[in-house]
Amino acid sequence: MWPGYAYENKTIGWTDCGCGEKFEPGVLLDPFAGRGTALIEAKKMGRHYVGYELSKEYCQKLI
Repeated sequence: MWPGYAYENKTIGWTDCGCGEKFEPGVLLDPFAGRGTALIEAKKMGRHYVGYELSKEYCQKLI
């Protein structure tokens, strides 16, 4: 993942909101992208994604 960053978070499953509505995929918007964990998972799942990050340090790592 990132140099010096050994932790990996794995998605183990999904659940709906319980409202009975049909799931429709959309775009993941992460306004605080940080290390990009949510963006990486969205890419692995074949989803569209957009991330924003104000920290120049994290932005350089995301590019």
